[in-house]
Amino acid sequence: MKKAVFKKTKRFVSFILIIAIFASSGILSSCSIEREDPVALTLNGKEIKNDVFTYFIDKAMTELGVNADENAVLTRATELTTTYYKTNSLAVKCGVSLSTAQKASVSEKVNAYWGIYGDYYTSIGITKETLTKVFTSEAYRNQLLVHYYGEGGEGMSFGAKLRIKTDGELSNDHSTITVTDATYLIIYSAFETNYNVEKYDIDETIDFKSKLNDTIEKLCNADYDEIKEKHIDNVCDEGLN
Repeated sequence: MKKAVFKKTKRFVSFILIIAIFASSGILSSCSIEREDPVALTLNGKEIKNDVFTYFIDKAMTELGVNADENAVLTRATELTTTYYKTNSLAVKCGVSLSTAQKASVSEKVNAYWGIYGDYYTSIGITKETLTKVFTSEAYRNQLLVHYYGEGGEGMSFGAKLRIKTDGELSNDHSTITVTDATYLIIYSAFETNYNVEKYDIDETIDFKSKLNDTIEKLCNADYDEIKEKHIDNVCDEGLN
């Protein structure tokens, strides 16, 4: 473990040089890179601090492997940083905020990570404040999904229903469905949205919840062999087209 951490830490020296080369050559046309502290990137006029970019370099190295090509790691780190910037900007634009409980969850995550990786992060210039900024952005990302796709959201609405038929014992703890002592098990699922394929757009007049209930009821009351035959025919037809 110590050898792996030491190897990752050493590679940050080479990344400083690589970043300088990319900046001077203008290869990264979508953003500008500054060599002086504390700014590493400027995205659409927004300054991204060195500590945040360093965090995403580390994350990119973790994703791609310690021996990954420097250019690949730098490209991935820039992508992650851009997502971070866009998430924060969109959260501000949409007026998305975090609840007290969500902020507490971010704080707990920061403390947990720092308790394990604090010495390593310190060695490469990452602080608890850095983690707070990154993890807060991740929380904003989740809230944006709720904002756009949750109940009453601005984006496409969708729903799903699941029904199970079995002669066995069925239990559910809200995260796992368990079936025991069964000789057969049939899982029915239905999905509906308020997306209008003819308009290529969201259609608020579509009552997708009613359609969802109707679909699952018809599905469960239909003959199993008939459903299976239709499914096989549909798959074969799509495969031939």
